Amino acid sequence: YTPEILPRIVMVLLVFATAFAWFARLRDMFGSFAPAAIGALLGLSGSAILTEPLMLMFHESWAAILIALSLALRRDGKWIASAVAGFVAVMIRETAIAYVLGMAVLALFGGKRREALGWAAIVPVFAAYLAWHAAQAAAVALPNDLRSPGWIGLGGWSFYISSMHLTTALTP
Repeated sequence: YTPEILPRIVMVLLVFATAFAWFARLRDMFGSFAPAAIGALLGLSGSAILTEPLMLMFHESWAAILIALSLALRRDGKWIASAVAGFVAVMIRETAIAYVLGMAVLALFGGKRREALGWAAIVPVFAAYLAWHAAQAAAVALPNDLRSPGWIGLGGWSFYISSMHLTTALTP
């Protein structure tokens, strides 16, 4: 056992849990094993790339599988587990807030006020955490510290395109 293997084990478990959740959701929707199994297998095959060591380093990989799990867990009147998975996705990658806001809007337009409020409550909780985190970082940051170049430091758009090319199952 090495510490590097733990994130991969967790991701594999998360991918399988998400596939199982989608199987259960699709079985409930279609009332049949075959469409549920096909859907779960398609999701599993599409998510398998997330277990690659390179992909484990990207916050987006973790947030993406959590959003997929959140969508699979959401049922009419049973949204709390879905919202928790969405919240964890936001805590890992802040851009997942768009998903949370989208779910709040859809719940509101669907006439589900309580659910809309539950999803919307994630936003101020995350904002409070982000403010606390920024204060903690500012307390230890010095003016001469190196600054992150951000996404551009990885190569920006061209890095994204080449990464997508290198991490698809169709790459020879």
